[in-house]
Amino acid sequence: MFDRLTVGGTLQTANEDQALAAHRRALQQSVLDFVMEDAAQLQKRLGKTDQVKLDQFLTSVRSLETRLASSAGTAVTQACSLPARPTETYSVDQVPEGYNRDYHADLMIDLLVMAFQCDLTRVASFMLDDSRSDFVYDFLEEREFTAEGSTIGQGYRVAGYHGLQHAGDENNGFATIGYWNAAQAARLASRLRDVPDQEGNLLDNTVITFASGMHGGNHQANDLPIALLGGGGKTGSGTVLGTDRHIVFADEARLADVHLTLLQQVFGLPLGAFGSSSGPIAELLS
Repeated sequence: MFDRLTVGGTLQTANEDQALAAHRRALQQSVLDFVMEDAAQLQKRLGKTDQVKLDQFLTSVRSLETRLASSAGTAVTQACSLPARPTETYSVDQVPEGYNRDYHADLMIDLLVMAFQCDLTRVASFMLDDSRSDFVYDFLEEREFTAEGSTIGQGYRVAGYHGLQHAGDENNGFATIGYWNAAQAARLASRLRDVPDQEGNLLDNTVITFASGMHGGNHQANDLPIALLGGGGKTGSGTVLGTDRHIVFADEARLADVHLTLLQQVFGLPLGAFGSSSGPIAELLS
């Protein structure tokens, strides 16, 4: 991942970093110029409805163009720095002796933050584990959970993930893995918050959808716990997404509605529906 993000790991000096950033901005700008010119020709041949849709698209392109034009002097570009290349190599069925998933996740979080900070990508997918995993989480000490919270338990190490999914809805081992997953999301959010970005920080201008496809060890896919971290972009009065709130819906809210809300309000896409959605969720917004 490091090599792919930094073009083969060839960046060694600050001057080279800045040169690559300038080259990337120039390429992006030339692509935008081409898009704008081509779209102007297309717009003359469209009907009124399609002209509105195209204008919405061009508005988002102009916004990106403005950001690119000003990014050379922003704190993000100035603060962009490449960490040392990790020496670890991990892959499926090639887990080295002494492997620690907590350390591995920490490396990946550092790379994600670097990618956003240096504007190497705008979207990332980070799967901490898959739901059918047999991975043994013995690097974790099992916690004991109550309605008030959790504490370190009796020194037991956590067993295999898939087996714990079939050990009852309230077993401490499965809950401990969920606790660790939540800690990684919090770690990522904390590091994004520490990076200046425009008038705020990267977390203000990011949205992390932290979720699972299961309610718990029962394999049910309803009543899913979903956490949205970050503001989804700065506005004149705050951020797009509301923060510091816990919402328990009185009626069913589809996960597709959550996605539709983010696509419309955070990414500005002119979508009327997404999958089985019934409409955006107003409670998620500021």
